[in-house]
Amino acid sequence: MLVGIDGLKNSAISDLVLRYSPQYYFFVANATNVVFDHLNIAGGSKSTNPAKNTDGWDTYRSTNVVIQNSIVNNGDGEFTSS
Repeated sequence: MLVGIDGLKNSAISDLVLRYSPQYYFFVANATNVVFDHLNIAGGSKSTNPAKNTDGWDTYRSTNVVIQNSIVNNGDGEFTSS
């Protein structure tokens, strides 16, 4: 995990470039109304072995978590949000 968040409310996290986390990139717990904006995440493997369990976000007891204007390319696939 790269970033752990607990209890964040009415906030924005933006303009980050994250690379090659050994697990998920964000763990978000007990959060409400959090926006992730303009993030660029790449978590492919640097070796011949495929990347595994490189989720972008794991959320726990959180509501209204929004991911927008971001690019996520990890071991689970790729998506672009707008």
